Amino acid sequence: MSSHKYPARTDRYEYRGARRRALRTRYERRTRAADLIAELDIRTPREVTLAFLRDPGDRSYSCRLLFTDEPELSWSAACGRDQRIDTVLRDLRTAWDEAIRAEGWERRLDLTGPDADQWDAVFRRLAAAGQAAFEAVFVNHEKPAPMRELAERLCARLRGRRCTVGVWSNELFAPWGLLVLPPLPASEANRAAQERRDRQDERDLDGVVGAAGEPLTPAQRWGPRFLGYRHLIEHRSLLTHAHCSAASIPRRNGARAAALALVHRDAPPEHAEVVRVLADHTDLYACGSDTTDFLAQLHSGTFQRQIIYVFSHGHGYSTDPARLYPSTRGGESIGVGQLLSAVAGGTEDRAEPHDVCAVHHLTGSPLMYFNVCRAGEFTPASGDSVTRQLSELGPSCAITPELIAPKVLAVEHALRFLEPFLRDGVEVGARLRHLTRTFAREYGTLLGLMYGVKGRLDTRLGPAS
Repeated sequence: MSSHKYPARTDRYEYRGARRRALRTRYERRTRAADLIAELDIRTPREVTLAFLRDPGDRSYSCRLLFTDEPELSWSAACGRDQRIDTVLRDLRTAWDEAIRAEGWERRLDLTGPDADQWDAVFRRLAAAGQAAFEAVFVNHEKPAPMRELAERLCARLRGRRCTVGVWSNELFAPWGLLVLPPLPASEANRAAQERRDRQDERDLDGVVGAAGEPLTPAQRWGPRFLGYRHLIEHRSLLTHAHCSAASIPRRNGARAAALALVHRDAPPEHAEVVRVLADHTDLYACGSDTTDFLAQLHSGTFQRQIIYVFSHGHGYSTDPARLYPSTRGGESIGVGQLLSAVAGGTEDRAEPHDVCAVHHLTGSPLMYFNVCRAGEFTPASGDSVTRQLSELGPSCAITPELIAPKVLAVEHALRFLEPFLRDGVEVGARLRHLTRTFAREYGTLLGLMYGVKGRLDTRLGPAS
């Protein structure tokens, strides 16, 4: 008789006890998570809310879809395995990175001109990668029916009108703006309906009223397929739901906000204009590549943590804690956990993400603009990524590139975002979507899609307190 198949009575009792405890722990964990999700539509209503929960035992995700105006259409289902989702999201980032390198987009932002038509094939490949990523997240091959119903309800809503989408997850981070909905069956009626929606978006969002036969750039033709081109999408952590920051950042220093900048020593000359904008519209406490001075300002009680801007090299790999390199690669660096602990008001140079999570208090609820290459890199296994730490810290809003941002894009995006935000008090989400569409219209590029929001889309500078 095999002892493996029929264990001793003591072993059987211990096994059953451990099994019961594991099931009870899993039930309690799911119950707490369900309670958290139930509060989301009360605390921060969005037109569409997606909440993802990861089951460590099954290594899979569950998803809940909520509609604020039609709660009866809400739906829950089990997603696919995290390994498959991880692989497809990595393929999506690789497709964009290869296009940027192969097509020379790292050296040029303006893609208009006589060779503009060649970008159709490139955008088609990127759209195919985005569609594969959407299907990987919202398709469950083991139990397809419930998830298919959820995906159909989500697609129907997103195709029908522009939406504000709130994604809540502690584990699943994706470049949501780069995802693409599966296309409707090819027909003249569907093509005509799509063109009417695109033209209506141009009038409503861009203020452009073009003739029905006016040609569009390849970026304008392919842009509406990507979620971030038409919709406003924010990503927030379930760990910070109970102390979500306010949407309005008060200007505490008279009519100006307090700002702090960490800028790479070898920043391109054009970046000096970004620094000038910060100096003109804020009280700029420090701006340079000296990490010691940067941390000293964060630890001091003088700086009020309202605007924090970083332009630097960095990485967010799963094998090493995320670090920033404001001087040179391999030179002086600063751990992201150490920086965020200082932002949160910590008194020690903490470098671990768990220390950051323990602080959970942001003085001033700042806007954090992280113009850091690889800042958005995240897989379900990379617990030390910049993206995860920013979201768990719970700032009013953190803006990060989801891909390796070319310098020419990073400088232009920062310049066009910061000046209206600081001068006119525009909301973050609306401004980012406007920039994405402006880049497609003026430069014929879709690289504006790579910037994502961790925190509140409606963050803006409010009146002086």
